[in-house]
Amino acid sequence: MASQSEEVQKVTRRNLLKGLGAGVVVGAVAVAGVEEMVRIPALPSGQTGTVTNTVTNTTTTTVTAGTASAVPVLSKVITLTVNDVPQTMLVPSNWTLLEVLREQLHLFSVKQGCDTGACGTCTIIIDGKAINSCQILAVEAEGKKIVTLEGIGGDYGKNLHPLQQAWMTYQGTQCGYCAPGFIMAAKALLDAKPHPTTDEIREALSGNICICGNYKKTYQAVASVGGA
Repeated sequence: MASQSEEVQKVTRRNLLKGLGAGVVVGAVAVAGVEEMVRIPALPSGQTGTVTNTVTNTTTTTVTAGTASAVPVLSKVITLTVNDVPQTMLVPSNWTLLEVLREQLHLFSVKQGCDTGACGTCTIIIDGKAINSCQILAVEAEGKKIVTLEGIGGDYGKNLHPLQQAWMTYQGTQCGYCAPGFIMAAKALLDAKPHPTTDEIREALSGNICICGNYKKTYQAVASVGGA
């Protein structure tokens, strides 16, 4: 019978394919900059198993399996700077930034919509640019400055940003689901160009969809803050 230490393997295509055949759930720990893969038996849906770092014998991580036939997923310890706060966490390497922001950091202003980058409802700001968070992996965002709606007002969201106030004044929100994405796209525009024209506002928000069709008031709200 293999010892526990023998279960720790270097991540290679061969080992990953072996894992697929064995029907195991794979967690990962970073040790001295080297990613290692820890294998545990597949678990029924909703149950958890504890993955122990047998290299250091110090770190344990709880992993939840989606189904008994879950595909092995490599995870990685990363540090994301979100709203000026460094956040270190273990994330599955195939999770999008959208999933990590919502499921691990509980920043629910970041809405899940189409998952294809077409609706703009998950828009956040990364290094000053409006980005669809469903289109970037969380591991790719390490080292970048990430801003969500929670981080644009004073005192970490307790005070309204001028764009948020304008959305209320001009009734830029109907159902409200798309509003955070619109506001973040508008903020990225105004940060880069404080006094945009109407056409520039329309272009900057063209990647955001409002299912209620409230575009006119949305454009008015943005123009009131920084229109040319």
